[in-house]
Amino acid sequence: MLVPLLLLGAAAPAVAAREPLPVRTHVDYQLGGVRAVPASVGIVVRDRTARPASGRYNVCYVNGFQTQPDERRFWQHRPRLVLRNNGRPVVDSAWGEWLLDRRRVGYDFAVAEECGRYRACAAYVAHFGRRVLAIEYRRVDFRWTCARYGSRLSVVLRDRSLSPRGVRQFC
Repeated sequence: MLVPLLLLGAAAPAVAAREPLPVRTHVDYQLGGVRAVPASVGIVVRDRTARPASGRYNVCYVNGFQTQPDERRFWQHRPRLVLRNNGRPVVDSAWGEWLLDRRRVGYDFAVAEECGRYRACAAYVAHFGRRVLAIEYRRVDFRWTCARYGSRLSVVLRDRSLSPRGVRQFC
């Protein structure tokens, strides 16, 4: 099953009931490219342009907070979905990407990059319970997150470039 993180639009077509995010399984965060999925992995997160992994709970990754650099033309035709200040798109100064207006949107689960590093996992857990996918990029943060949340959450250590042959370790 393919599960989008964010459905955009005021009048989306009716969607069949989705299965809830599984818990007590590993997550594989494959945004940098597709690779084989270990048997212990029940959840696979891939870019929206990648094919789903057969037999797994698939998360179709769509950035629910800001546009992608190469998609400005797409968002120009959807001005109501872009956050604006005095009529102009609000820009993330670090990435040069437009921020999205998330005021009609709700989420079933969270993909929390570096919640251990920034000690923010508790806030995610308070809102989403066990439905948090924790992605860490530094071993020290991975160890901390595993020690405190590894029995409740899906936690994976990845290399920052998310390369298909890069670091991948589970709690």
